[in-house]
Amino acid sequence: MKNLLKQQINLFKKSDREIFIFLEIGSYLGESLETYGKILSEELKDNYLMFSVDPYGLYLNKSMNMIYMYFINNISKTKFKNNFTHLRMESKKGYDLLNKLNIKLDFCYVDGSHYYKDIKFEIENFNKILVNNSEYKGFICGDDCSGKIIDLFAQARSTVDVCVFTITDNRIADAMEKAHRRRVQVRVISDDEKSMDAGSDIDRFERLGIPLRVDRSEHHMHHKFAIFDKSKLLTGSYNWTRSASLNNEENFLITNDGGLLKAFTREFDKLWRDFS
Repeated sequence: MKNLLKQQINLFKKSDREIFIFLEIGSYLGESLETYGKILSEELKDNYLMFSVDPYGLYLNKSMNMIYMYFINNISKTKFKNNFTHLRMESKKGYDLLNKLNIKLDFCYVDGSHYYKDIKFEIENFNKILVNNSEYKGFICGDDCSGKIIDLFAQARSTVDVCVFTITDNRIADAMEKAHRRRVQVRVISDDEKSMDAGSDIDRFERLGIPLRVDRSEHHMHHKFAIFDKSKLLTGSYNWTRSASLNNEENFLITNDGGLLKAFTREFDKLWRDFS
Protein backbone atom coordinates (compact mmCIF):
# COMPACT_ATOMS: atom_id res chain seq x y z
CA MET A 1 0.00 0.00 0.00
CA LYS A 2 2.89 2.36 0.75
CA ASN A 3 4.21 1.91 -2.79
CA LEU A 4 0.79 2.71 -4.24
CA LEU A 5 0.65 5.94 -2.24
CA LYS A 6 4.16 6.93 -3.35
CA GLN A 7 3.25 6.25 -6.99
CA GLN A 8 0.20 8.47 -6.66
CA ILE A 9 2.27 11.23 -5.06
CA ASN A 10 4.68 11.12 -8.00
CA LEU A 11 1.76 11.51 -10.42
CA PHE A 12 0.40 14.37 -8.30
CA LYS A 13 3.72 16.21 -8.50
CA LYS A 14 3.47 16.19 -12.30
CA SER A 15 -0.06 17.61 -12.24
CA ASP A 16 -1.23 21.18 -11.65
CA ARG A 17 -2.81 20.26 -8.27
CA GLU A 18 -1.48 22.27 -5.34
CA ILE A 19 -2.78 20.27 -2.35
CA PHE A 20 -2.80 16.46 -2.12
CA ILE A 21 -5.94 15.23 -0.35
CA PHE A 22 -5.84 11.83 1.37
CA LEU A 23 -8.84 10.03 2.90
CA GLU A 24 -8.90 6.90 5.04
CA ILE A 25 -12.24 5.17 5.71
CA GLY A 26 -11.91 3.31 9.01
CA SER A 27 -9.19 4.40 11.44
CA TYR A 28 -9.29 2.30 14.63
CA LEU A 29 -6.14 3.25 16.60
CA GLY A 30 -4.59 5.23 13.76
CA GLU A 31 -1.63 2.94 12.90
CA SER A 32 -2.17 3.12 9.16
CA LEU A 33 -2.71 6.90 9.30
CA GLU A 34 0.64 7.24 11.05
CA THR A 35 2.30 5.21 8.29
CA TYR A 36 0.73 7.19 5.44
CA GLY A 37 1.05 10.54 7.21
CA LYS A 38 4.79 10.01 7.54
CA ILE A 39 5.06 9.40 3.79
CA LEU A 40 2.95 12.45 2.96
CA SER A 41 4.91 14.78 5.23
CA GLU A 42 8.25 13.53 3.87
CA GLU A 43 7.22 13.73 0.21
CA LEU A 44 5.00 16.82 0.20
CA LYS A 45 6.10 18.96 3.18
CA ASP A 46 2.89 20.84 4.07
CA ASN A 47 1.18 20.55 0.68
CA TYR A 48 -1.35 17.94 1.75
CA LEU A 49 -4.47 17.41 3.84
CA MET A 50 -5.55 14.19 5.53
CA PHE A 51 -9.09 13.16 6.43
CA SER A 52 -10.39 10.04 8.11
CA VAL A 53 -13.96 8.81 8.54
CA ASP A 54 -14.91 6.46 11.38
CA PRO A 55 -17.98 6.66 13.65
CA TYR A 56 -16.43 4.87 16.66
CA GLY A 57 -19.94 3.72 17.55
CA LEU A 58 -21.00 0.52 19.27
CA TYR A 59 -19.06 -2.60 18.28
CA LEU A 60 -19.99 -6.04 19.59
CA ASN A 61 -22.41 -4.10 21.83
CA LYS A 62 -19.49 -2.25 23.42
CA SER A 63 -18.68 1.45 23.35
CA MET A 64 -15.72 2.49 21.19
CA ASN A 65 -15.18 5.73 23.13
CA MET A 66 -11.99 4.47 24.79
CA ILE A 67 -10.59 3.36 21.41
CA TYR A 68 -11.47 6.79 20.03
CA MET A 69 -9.56 8.49 22.86
CA TYR A 70 -6.50 6.30 22.15
CA PHE A 71 -6.84 7.23 18.47
CA ILE A 72 -6.93 10.97 19.21
CA ASN A 73 -3.97 10.64 21.56
CA ASN A 74 -1.94 8.74 18.95
CA ILE A 75 -2.67 11.32 16.24
CA SER A 76 -1.80 14.21 18.58
CA LYS A 77 1.80 12.97 18.68
CA THR A 78 2.31 12.92 14.91
CA LYS A 79 4.00 15.45 12.64
CA PHE A 80 0.91 15.65 10.44
CA LYS A 81 -1.56 16.53 13.22
CA ASN A 82 -2.05 20.08 11.90
CA ASN A 83 -2.84 18.73 8.42
CA PHE A 84 -5.41 16.25 9.69
CA THR A 85 -9.17 16.26 10.27
CA HIS A 86 -11.22 13.36 11.60
CA LEU A 87 -14.91 13.03 10.71
CA ARG A 88 -16.57 10.99 13.46
CA MET A 89 -19.48 9.69 11.41
CA GLU A 90 -20.60 6.80 9.22
CA SER A 91 -18.98 6.64 5.78
CA LYS A 92 -22.25 7.62 4.06
CA LYS A 93 -22.44 10.87 6.03
CA GLY A 94 -18.74 11.41 5.42
CA TYR A 95 -19.27 11.04 1.70
CA ASP A 96 -22.24 13.44 1.75
CA LEU A 97 -20.20 16.06 3.62
CA LEU A 98 -17.10 15.84 1.41
CA ASN A 99 -19.27 15.87 -1.70
CA LYS A 100 -21.19 18.94 -0.48
CA LEU A 101 -17.87 20.71 0.18
CA ASN A 102 -16.73 19.75 -3.33
CA ILE A 103 -13.56 18.12 -1.98
CA LYS A 104 -11.75 16.04 -4.59
CA LEU A 105 -9.57 13.17 -3.39
CA ASP A 106 -6.12 12.25 -4.65
CA PHE A 107 -6.00 9.01 -2.68
CA CYS A 108 -8.74 7.08 -0.86
CA TYR A 109 -7.91 4.07 1.34
CA VAL A 110 -10.94 1.91 2.20
CA ASP A 111 -10.47 0.06 5.50
CA GLY A 112 -13.90 0.31 7.11
CA SER A 113 -16.34 -2.32 8.37
CA HIS A 114 -15.42 -4.90 5.68
CA TYR A 115 -19.10 -5.81 5.26
CA TYR A 116 -19.99 -6.23 1.59
CA LYS A 117 -22.76 -3.61 1.56
CA ASP A 118 -20.46 -1.02 3.16
CA ILE A 119 -17.49 -1.76 0.89
CA LYS A 120 -19.78 -1.63 -2.16
CA PHE A 121 -21.15 1.78 -1.11
CA GLU A 122 -17.69 3.16 -0.33
CA ILE A 123 -16.05 2.06 -3.56
CA GLU A 124 -18.96 3.14 -5.75
CA ASN A 125 -19.49 6.54 -4.11
CA PHE A 126 -16.07 7.75 -2.99
CA ASN A 127 -14.89 6.92 -6.50
CA LYS A 128 -17.17 9.75 -7.63
CA ILE A 129 -15.24 12.37 -5.66
CA LEU A 130 -11.77 11.39 -6.81
CA VAL A 131 -9.85 13.91 -8.89
CA ASN A 132 -10.75 13.03 -12.46
CA ASN A 133 -9.39 14.93 -15.44
CA SER A 134 -7.71 13.95 -18.68
CA GLU A 135 -4.16 14.20 -17.33
CA TYR A 136 -4.47 13.14 -13.70
CA LYS A 137 -6.86 10.90 -11.77
CA GLY A 138 -7.25 10.07 -8.09
CA PHE A 139 -6.82 6.54 -6.79
CA ILE A 140 -8.98 4.35 -4.54
CA CYS A 141 -7.90 1.06 -2.98
CA GLY A 142 -8.63 -1.16 0.01
CA ASP A 143 -7.10 -3.49 2.56
CA ASP A 144 -7.98 -6.59 0.57
CA CYS A 145 -6.11 -9.31 2.49
CA SER A 146 -7.45 -8.62 5.98
CA GLY A 147 -10.84 -7.77 4.49
CA LYS A 148 -11.07 -11.14 2.78
CA ILE A 149 -10.11 -13.00 5.96
CA ILE A 150 -12.79 -11.06 7.85
CA ASP A 151 -15.34 -11.95 5.14
CA LEU A 152 -14.48 -15.64 5.46
CA PHE A 153 -15.15 -15.54 9.20
CA ALA A 154 -18.42 -13.69 8.58
CA GLN A 155 -19.49 -16.39 6.12
CA ALA A 156 -18.46 -19.33 8.34
CA ARG A 157 -21.37 -21.45 9.55
CA SER A 158 -20.00 -24.39 11.54
CA THR A 159 -16.21 -24.64 11.97
CA VAL A 160 -12.99 -22.67 11.50
CA ASP A 161 -9.57 -24.15 12.24
CA VAL A 162 -6.85 -21.48 12.41
CA CYS A 163 -3.14 -22.34 12.34
CA VAL A 164 -1.22 -19.05 12.18
CA PHE A 165 2.24 -18.07 13.46
CA THR A 166 1.21 -14.70 14.92
CA ILE A 167 -2.12 -12.87 15.29
CA THR A 168 -2.10 -9.19 16.28
CA ASP A 169 -4.57 -7.60 13.84
CA ASN A 170 -7.52 -6.71 16.07
CA ARG A 171 -9.84 -6.41 13.08
CA ILE A 172 -9.34 -10.11 12.35
CA ALA A 173 -9.54 -10.97 16.05
CA ASP A 174 -12.88 -9.12 16.19
CA ALA A 175 -14.17 -11.23 13.29
CA MET A 176 -13.02 -14.38 15.09
CA GLU A 177 -14.83 -13.29 18.24
CA LYS A 178 -18.01 -12.62 16.27
CA ALA A 179 -17.88 -16.09 14.72
CA HIS A 180 -17.29 -17.65 18.15
CA ARG A 181 -20.28 -15.79 19.59
CA ARG A 182 -22.41 -17.11 16.70
CA ARG A 183 -21.46 -20.58 17.97
CA VAL A 184 -19.12 -21.32 15.09
CA GLN A 185 -16.57 -23.82 16.48
CA VAL A 186 -13.30 -21.89 16.20
CA ARG A 187 -10.00 -23.57 17.11
CA VAL A 188 -6.62 -21.80 17.10
CA ILE A 189 -3.05 -23.09 16.90
CA SER A 190 -0.25 -20.53 17.20
CA ASP A 191 3.39 -20.09 18.18
CA ASP A 192 4.20 -19.94 21.88
CA GLU A 193 6.87 -17.23 21.60
CA LYS A 194 4.78 -14.98 19.34
CA SER A 195 1.85 -15.30 21.72
CA MET A 196 3.92 -13.24 24.18
CA ASP A 197 4.44 -10.36 21.73
CA ALA A 198 2.95 -6.95 22.47
CA GLY A 199 -0.47 -6.78 20.83
CA SER A 200 -0.90 -10.54 20.53
CA ASP A 201 -4.56 -11.61 20.57
CA ILE A 202 -3.88 -15.08 22.00
CA ASP A 203 -4.75 -14.11 25.60
CA ARG A 204 -7.96 -12.56 24.31
CA PHE A 205 -8.98 -15.84 22.67
CA GLU A 206 -8.28 -17.73 25.89
CA ARG A 207 -10.48 -15.32 27.85
CA LEU A 208 -13.27 -15.82 25.31
CA GLY A 209 -13.07 -19.58 25.73
CA ILE A 210 -11.88 -20.25 22.17
CA PRO A 211 -10.02 -23.61 22.15
CA LEU A 212 -6.32 -22.79 21.74
CA ARG A 213 -3.00 -24.62 21.58
CA VAL A 214 0.61 -23.45 21.13
CA ASP A 215 3.73 -25.45 20.36
CA ARG A 216 5.70 -24.87 23.61
CA SER A 217 9.03 -25.82 22.04
CA GLU A 218 12.34 -24.19 21.13
CA HIS A 219 11.23 -24.15 17.48
CA HIS A 220 8.52 -22.12 15.77
CA MET A 221 5.02 -23.13 14.73
CA HIS A 222 5.38 -21.20 11.48
CA HIS A 223 2.27 -22.18 9.50
CA LYS A 224 -0.20 -19.59 8.18
CA PHE A 225 -3.40 -21.33 7.13
CA ALA A 226 -7.07 -21.63 8.06
CA ILE A 227 -9.83 -24.06 7.09
CA PHE A 228 -13.40 -22.73 6.92
CA ASP A 229 -16.38 -25.10 7.22
CA LYS A 230 -14.11 -27.94 6.05
CA SER A 231 -14.64 -26.62 2.52
CA LYS A 232 -12.32 -23.60 2.03
CA LEU A 233 -8.59 -23.40 2.64
CA LEU A 234 -6.68 -20.12 3.06
CA THR A 235 -2.90 -20.40 3.01
CA GLY A 236 0.13 -18.29 2.14
CA SER A 237 2.83 -16.07 3.61
CA TYR A 238 0.38 -13.64 5.23
CA ASN A 239 0.57 -13.38 9.04
CA TRP A 240 -2.55 -11.95 10.62
CA THR A 241 -0.88 -8.68 11.64
CA ARG A 242 -1.14 -4.97 10.84
CA SER A 243 2.46 -5.05 9.65
CA ALA A 244 1.58 -7.65 7.04
CA SER A 245 -1.38 -5.53 5.98
CA LEU A 246 0.44 -2.20 5.79
CA ASN A 247 4.12 -2.82 5.11
CA ASN A 248 5.02 -6.26 3.83
CA GLU A 249 4.94 -7.93 0.42
CA GLU A 250 2.60 -10.85 1.17
CA ASN A 251 0.33 -13.38 -0.47
CA PHE A 252 -2.32 -15.97 0.23
CA LEU A 253 -4.66 -18.11 -1.83
CA ILE A 254 -8.11 -19.48 -1.14
CA THR A 255 -9.07 -22.83 -2.61
CA ASN A 256 -11.65 -25.61 -2.28
CA ASP A 257 -9.31 -28.22 -3.79
CA GLY A 258 -10.15 -31.54 -2.12
CA GLY A 259 -6.58 -32.83 -2.03
CA LEU A 260 -5.22 -29.69 -0.39
CA LEU A 261 -8.09 -29.54 2.10
CA LYS A 262 -7.41 -33.15 3.10
CA ALA A 263 -3.66 -32.54 3.51
CA PHE A 264 -4.04 -29.33 5.55
CA THR A 265 -6.81 -30.83 7.70
CA ARG A 266 -4.54 -33.77 8.45
CA GLU A 267 -1.72 -31.38 9.43
CA PHE A 268 -4.01 -29.33 11.68
CA ASP A 269 -5.32 -32.45 13.43
CA LYS A 270 -1.75 -33.75 13.93
CA LEU A 271 -0.59 -30.46 15.50
CA TRP A 272 -3.73 -30.30 17.66
CA ARG A 273 -2.85 -33.72 19.08
CA ASP A 274 0.88 -32.95 19.38
CA PHE A 275 0.29 -29.70 21.29
CA SER A 276 -2.29 -31.12 23.68
